[in-house]
Amino acid sequence: PHSNTRMPRPVAASASYPACHSLPQHLALSGDLVRAHNNGGVLIATFTNRLAADFALNWARQLHTLGLRSLIGISERLVGWGEGAGGDAGGGEEAFKLAGAGLFCADGPSMKINGQAGRWAEVAPLLRSGLDVLLSDSDIAWFHNPIPYFRAVKQAHPHVDFLLSTDRAFNGYSAQQLAVQPEGRPSASRGKRSGSHGRRLGGRRLGEGSR
Repeated sequence: PHSNTRMPRPVAASASYPACHSLPQHLALSGDLVRAHNNGGVLIATFTNRLAADFALNWARQLHTLGLRSLIGISERLVGWGEGAGGDAGGGEEAFKLAGAGLFCADGPSMKINGQAGRWAEVAPLLRSGLDVLLSDSDIAWFHNPIPYFRAVKQAHPHVDFLLSTDRAFNGYSAQQLAVQPEGRPSASRGKRSGSHGRRLGGRRLGEGSR
């Protein structure tokens, strides 16, 4: 696939990445892995395990079709899972490589206790790269390259550090729109509504249908 993103922004030379806890050390996040999956200064990441691996592979394939590379944190090996599984070393994990996705261990103690909440501890190493990080669930569908939309938001709101998109706002989050909306840029895709500024972001959640 052909990428439409800008020239890659350099990865922070001083970034340090944690070792794997229980998974093999060759799966540890590294500067080389980050550089290989840098989309013009943006890392696109999700997390998965064997139960959700089908979703994660579909997620990566859609991004790859758009010319984008991705990183997927895994809490357990995917050897022997799904497509390409044959019992040999690498097994089903090879399918992710073919989809332009790099796998890295996300097997810290918090992840073992609660994968939904514990993944935030695994995001910190990605942020140390000095690149922007676009984190999403794996059960969404990408229809367009999301990077130009978020760059337009950042240009309109240069002091924004964190953007949150959700399909349902909890805990009293405001859905009020930002005072200035980026113009001339389509939304990344469809289906999620931002809890911070009310614009559609992200992708359609699989199985959700049109609404």
